[in-house]
Amino acid sequence: MSPDASQAGGTSAMSASGAPLVRIALRGGGDLEVWADRVVAAESGATRTYPLRELTGAAPGGAPGAAGVPVPSIGLRGRDGIWVTYVPADPPDVQRALDAIYTMRPDLRAQPVAYGAAIGGPPAPFSSESVLAGVAHLSVFFAPLLLPLIIWLAAERTAPYASHQAKQAFFFHLAIGVLSALAAAVFFAVTIALAAGGAFAGDARGLGAGAFVFFFGLLIVAALGIVSIVLAIYAAVQTFHGRPYAYPLLGWI
Repeated sequence: MSPDASQAGGTSAMSASGAPLVRIALRGGGDLEVWADRVVAAESGATRTYPLRELTGAAPGGAPGAAGVPVPSIGLRGRDGIWVTYVPADPPDVQRALDAIYTMRPDLRAQPVAYGAAIGGPPAPFSSESVLAGVAHLSVFFAPLLLPLIIWLAAERTAPYASHQAKQAFFFHLAIGVLSALAAAVFFAVTIALAAGGAFAGDARGLGAGAFVFFFGLLIVAALGIVSIVLAIYAAVQTFHGRPYAYPLLGWI
C-alpha cells in the first residue's frame, strides 16, 4: 500500500480494484483487512481468512488488558461458531473495520451476540448452545438423521457452534447408516447365493458356508453400530464442555 493511501490510526479505505476496503494495524503485529468478499487477519505469524458469506458474527468487544482493564477489540465468528478476538493498535479502528464489514453484511450489525466466556473460544460448558450441540450427537439413540438436520439448518445463524456440530453428527450418522446397509445387503446376498447353491447341488457345505457368512455379516453390522455409539457419546461429552469436535475423516465438513 502506498504511503499516501494511509489514514490516521493505521486505517486505509480504498475503492480501487484489488485493494482491501479497510486495513487496520493490530496490536500484536500484522493487520486485519476487510475485502469485498472476505476478512483476512494476519497476526503473530498466522493468517486466518473469513469468507464474508460464512461470517456468523462480527461485534466490538473488550479484550483483557493491563491491570484487568479491557481494551477495545473486534470479535469475529466463523461458521465453526468460535469467536476470535483481534485488538487494533488504535482503538477507533474497531468501529472503522466493523463499519466496513456491516456495509457488506448488514445482517451482522443487528445480530445479538454474547461475549463473556464465548469470545475467543467456543461456548461455555453446558450453555444452551453447547447442550444443543451435544444433543445433536446423542440423537444416534433416537433420531440420528432428522434431529441433527433440523438443528443444523435452524441454528445456522443463531447458534453456529451447535449448527456445525449438528452438521458433523448428521453426516457421520448418515455414513454409518449407508455403510451398515451396504454391508448387510452384500452379506445377505452372499448368504443366499451360497445357501441356494448348496441346496441345489445337495451339498450341506454350501448351507454351512452361508450360515458362516451371515453370522460374520451380523458381526460387521454390530461393530459399525457400536463404533457409531461410542464416537457419538464421546462427541457429546466434548461438545457439552464447549469443545469443537470433528468425526474421523469428516473434519473438512
